[in-house]
Amino acid sequence: MRCVSMFLVILLLTIQVIPAKTLSPFDFHINGSDLILTRNDYFSFVNPDGLVVKTDTGFTANTSLLSDIVIPLSSCPTKVIVNGYQAFGSEPITLTEITPFVLISEYLPVARNLSIQLLPNMNNRTIRLNWTLNTNGGILCPHKILAFSETDDKRCEYETQHNYYEFDLLELNKTYKLGVAVRSLQNNSYNFENFVNYSTYQIPKMICPGPQSLLVVDGLQVKHLPKTMAHVVSWNGLSSQFRKCFSHYVMIQHEKRNGTTYLQMIRSIWHLNNIIYDIHEGSTYEYGVRVIYRNKIYAEVSQLVSISAVSVRSKECPCEFEEQRNRKWKLTLTLVHEDQNNTSTDLEYVILKSLTDVEIQNRTFELTIHDRKVVMREV
Repeated sequence: MRCVSMFLVILLLTIQVIPAKTLSPFDFHINGSDLILTRNDYFSFVNPDGLVVKTDTGFTANTSLLSDIVIPLSSCPTKVIVNGYQAFGSEPITLTEITPFVLISEYLPVARNLSIQLLPNMNNRTIRLNWTLNTNGGILCPHKILAFSETDDKRCEYETQHNYYEFDLLELNKTYKLGVAVRSLQNNSYNFENFVNYSTYQIPKMICPGPQSLLVVDGLQVKHLPKTMAHVVSWNGLSSQFRKCFSHYVMIQHEKRNGTTYLQMIRSIWHLNNIIYDIHEGSTYEYGVRVIYRNKIYAEVSQLVSISAVSVRSKECPCEFEEQRNRKWKLTLTLVHEDQNNTSTDLEYVILKSLTDVEIQNRTFELTIHDRKVVMREV
């Protein structure tokens, strides 16, 4: 019986032509969208009676000894094995094993434009999730599409061949992530997901905003207080829909002084009358505000508002404060309910007394609460 040695050659093939390797009976190159295996002079020493070509993605072909071996790159072969066999009795032997294809994320589709459709005559426990697949118009490697539903304690996946999936019998009073995953059949690390939030609460429960529904604050205003060299920053607060998700605001201050820009970030839990001191004469300032939510995501910075510092020697300052001196001030006490189990209580405002600027200057007051009544006395 004639013995034939086994040769194992591992090659890495990119879009360039890979030169022939010593002891390999084939040369490899790419022609358009195909991988071509061409026999070289060494093939005559191997001298098999037939060839079988297999790839790790299921491509199989029996080929003659005379023609080139053609493998479509669209099959995304990360491993190609060419077996030679004898006509009578001998076991197939591996003539060549190569890795001609490098898998990248662009060779897999991406799920986009997710939307939820309520089915007719059904409660909110049965819905259809729709999506589109962006295939980039190029090579499309083997993959599977999985629709999934996920809660805090459970995740279910369902394979589908469509651009939609109908979820039925969702549990009541749950908040779900409903989405679609595209997973490579060759490498499990290539797993791309997209999802939307969905609630089955009978009374709609607040769903904290996700990456696609972040809110940006508006109505940002900045006022300058020349006498104290301070800025008062205010903006429109969040709507009641997002209050349970709210964590805090971050004010962003850019100060431009002598050709240098200084950055300061200031945390705040209130959107009105945030006072920033230490304003430098001659500097210009820009302010922006970002909302931080409890689930550790944040919105983009609001549109920046610019303001120039007013000189403390400005002639307009004394006139401005002379007008304020004759106005009355309202001393206001804010009562906040601190029960963490009941965050829906609104703020209560109690106007204690109207005082003129002269009356409150250099005076200290003590406030005491007795039976829901506020008592104010001078100390």
